[in-house]
Amino acid sequence: MNPHAGKTLGLDAPTDGEPADAVQRAAVLRPIQAIDRFFSEPPAGLAPQNVDVYAFTNWCMLLALISHASFALLFTLVGIIPMALFNVGSTVLFVSCLAAAKRGHTHTAMGIAIAEVIAHAVVASRYTGLEAGFHYHMVLVISVTFLFNSVPLVARLGTVGLVGACYAALIVTGNDTAPWVTLPPDTVQAMGLLNVVVFITTLAGIGWYYTLAVHQARSALGREYQRSEALLNNILPGSVARRLKDRTTIADRHEACSVMFADMAGFTSWSAQLEPEELVEHLNSVFTAFDHLAEKHGLEKIKTIGDAYMVAGGVPTARADHAEAIADMALDMRDYMRETRMRYGTGLSIRIGIHSGPAVAGVIGLRRFIYDLWGDTVNIAARMESHGVADEIQLSEDTATLLRGRYLLQDRGVQQIKGKGPMRTFMLLGRLQPQP
Repeated sequence: MNPHAGKTLGLDAPTDGEPADAVQRAAVLRPIQAIDRFFSEPPAGLAPQNVDVYAFTNWCMLLALISHASFALLFTLVGIIPMALFNVGSTVLFVSCLAAAKRGHTHTAMGIAIAEVIAHAVVASRYTGLEAGFHYHMVLVISVTFLFNSVPLVARLGTVGLVGACYAALIVTGNDTAPWVTLPPDTVQAMGLLNVVVFITTLAGIGWYYTLAVHQARSALGREYQRSEALLNNILPGSVARRLKDRTTIADRHEACSVMFADMAGFTSWSAQLEPEELVEHLNSVFTAFDHLAEKHGLEKIKTIGDAYMVAGGVPTARADHAEAIADMALDMRDYMRETRMRYGTGLSIRIGIHSGPAVAGVIGLRRFIYDLWGDTVNIAARMESHGVADEIQLSEDTATLLRGRYLLQDRGVQQIKGKGPMRTFMLLGRLQPQP
């Protein structure tokens, strides 16, 4: 059971200019809100296992205090002074239990309260007879006991056994012996009616509180589920995240995809002049803009590595225009960095490399897992970037072949690529205007 600790009644103080009825309504509810906070908000440092029953215990103590004070008045009116004094003592006891519960001793307070209710029900039933209905309150003890999840099951079952034994003893003794005091039938009936009302009201209150707690727990669970789903979908592609729930290994081979690496040229020397907060803030703004571009072009961001950014097209969902989508994003990234450099004078430019071909994609890791790509296509794309030129986009011949006729390309000739040897590369300059 989860608490509604800290919850208010959902009505804030009105601001200036609100209608007069809203001001009056807030004024009426303000003391109710204060009472709710007094009984519901747990003290600082309360043990986690006690937080869930803190408010419930406080409200139970308050209800028991009010009911026993009422019975003290009732017994005084009918002239049963011993029971009146007994209820006065019970009222004082519940005040002490409430004080203990407010300090976080919820289980101690509830244990004392349960013992008092059982003893009180037995004594009052023997004193006035079963017709007066005091034995009904022992049923409440069972309900309350099972709402304390942290109490061992054996203790809960023991309480049920104790209540059952008390009922049996009352029935046996009630058949064999008369009540300790003989009351007029009308008085006994009035007591029975009052006890039924108190019993049903209290049971309904417990049920309402439990229903509210379950509703709040389900709502909190739903919010946490949505938050975890959103977090998972931020880490992994949506289709991969759904598959990961049913499988432990995600590995796919994509025969045709395009991979792009982008690195900010001059970043190392420039970042040395910044405070850590400024550095992170600038990187975040740049990569956030890149994330929006990836979403705009339907591409999959794979990861960031320092000041480098990796994105892929055609994964995890195949698409025929993966090279075009990557090229469009690369041009937008270059334009964004040029505009940023002119606007803020950062002196930074971007170096981009793209290659197209087959690759393997999958999810690795147990903690902080990541969706990643492997294969020669990834390696060549990284080489296209590292052997590129600042503020330019270098393509492999394979990617240039896919883009030819729709984009303006500049043949850079054969370049010596580390780990690959001589390779013909191209510069992506822009988009070609479609012919009418």
